[in-house]
Amino acid sequence: MENEDSVIDSRMPNLKVFDLSLTQSTVATGKEERAEDQLLTVDEVAARLSVSRNWVYNHADAIGGYRLGKYLRFSWPRVLERLGR
Repeated sequence: MENEDSVIDSRMPNLKVFDLSLTQSTVATGKEERAEDQLLTVDEVAARLSVSRNWVYNHADAIGGYRLGKYLRFSWPRVLERLGR
């Protein structure tokens, strides 16, 4: 029987696996702040950019959104890079 990793590699040769920590956070001024390497939600990106959720959804591809099933997530450094900031 084949190793599970080799089966995945053969079926999806272009698949990249990222080790993203989604549990670490710091508390600053009473609000949770996510570490730089964590993915942000649409609401978090909208708040950081002072735009509507609708704007974030409409520009998700342009600002580097990741579609994870039905979810949309963002890397803050990637968003800033795409916005040229």
